[in-house]
Amino acid sequence: MAVCAVKDVPTGLRHKFVKPRLIAARDAAREKGKRFNRSRDALEREVLYKSREWRELRARVMQEEPLCALCGAPSEHADHIEHGADWRSRFFDRANLRGLCSRCHNSKSAKDLAASKKKVSPYERFRKPS
Repeated sequence: MAVCAVKDVPTGLRHKFVKPRLIAARDAAREKGKRFNRSRDALEREVLYKSREWRELRARVMQEEPLCALCGAPSEHADHIEHGADWRSRFFDRANLRGLCSRCHNSKSAKDLAASKKKVSPYERFRKPS
């Protein structure tokens, strides 16, 4: 593995060196607490999850549903039941929220992520709706 002489930073096998200004920019961004490789969609949701309205709604869901809707364990998360392209319009919708324990929430989130990454045939977009 090659090592950059400027800061002794491993650069990988493909590149012999890393430009010092790129190292400085990366370090500065990490010091500010910025996250890397975040989609615009994820950044918009992060702002909503930090809002006062969300905190109040989440507290209400936790109070109304103290047990997990799936397994009956104590609920720890306010889960959005349905996701989709119009998630912004349904983000604060109480009817779209339920209390889940960590285990059920992580399982559901993993399934949702896998479904969203599922490959679609390139010809699928040309198929007529039935």
